[in-house]
Amino acid sequence: EEEEEEEVPEGEDATLYRAKKVQKEKPFHFTNLSEVKNKWEHGEQTGRDERREERKQEIQTIRNRLFMGKQGKMKEAYQQAIIQSESSANLNKPEKIESCDTKSLKERFEKGELFNERE
Repeated sequence: EEEEEEEVPEGEDATLYRAKKVQKEKPFHFTNLSEVKNKWEHGEQTGRDERREERKQEIQTIRNRLFMGKQGKMKEAYQQAIIQSESSANLNKPEKIESCDTKSLKERFEKGELFNERE
């Protein structure tokens, strides 16, 4: 134990120092240095973008699950409204209005002939 304490530099925790010493370094392969250089220069920007897109996708799937029932109801209501508007468009065809001389209508009304025709 005394030997281990002697190896530890001043100001460092002995357990941390031993852990660092025990930890092995990862071997570095010099095959894709350009890729490593690009990552170093540009940072993890692509990783951030990918994570952002993944988060957006997750949020969208959660929204779809939450509003699945509501979307179905809304779609059904929309389709019913379309059917009603189409059917009401067919029913509301303009009627032909007969035009006649208003003076003759006035005269017939004053004489009482207009009421006699309907009875």
